[in-house]
Amino acid sequence: MPPRNGLAVLLVLGVLSGCAATGPTEKRHTENQPVEGQAATPAPADERSAGRAALRASPAARPARPGAALAALPPGPEDPNIGAAERVTETFSGLASWYGKRFHGRLTASGSRFDMNAMTAAHRSLPFGTRVRVTNESNQRSIVVTINDRGPFIKPRIIDLSLAAAEALGFVDEGLTKVRVEVLAEG
Repeated sequence: MPPRNGLAVLLVLGVLSGCAATGPTEKRHTENQPVEGQAATPAPADERSAGRAALRASPAARPARPGAALAALPPGPEDPNIGAAERVTETFSGLASWYGKRFHGRLTASGSRFDMNAMTAAHRSLPFGTRVRVTNESNQRSIVVTINDRGPFIKPRIIDLSLAAAEALGFVDEGLTKVRVEVLAEG
């Protein structure tokens, strides 16, 4: 019986496509590494759990869900759209682009329909449903978007934002801008 080279090639390609390598222009930080302007040590566990308990105890005091408003907000811990239970687990910098009308209504890689008016984005490797805070480094505008698609496929871009997200960050006319992307984790 002849070997099944086609199956072996597909298996290798599947494994390799799951591997996410960072490009030379993408600068990553993990949760345990200090980020510029932040302390190197995380908050003690009892402080984090106290913040979570306060959010659970008073749902009315909970901030609005990120992406609910199109207004661009300044980045930082005082950001009212970021709940106390959320923390930044990873940070990276690079170029952002946007996509809109040409793809509006088409299926995304996650299976949902692309809505150019929603606060969504495409990333090569972050899981679907991941919420990230994107900050335009030229004007310091910041928004929170949800990853629902794959891309961008043009190096050295690291994230592809919906038209609404690009408008909120103020770079629609330029097409590209340098951004800082912070991966948010709840709980």
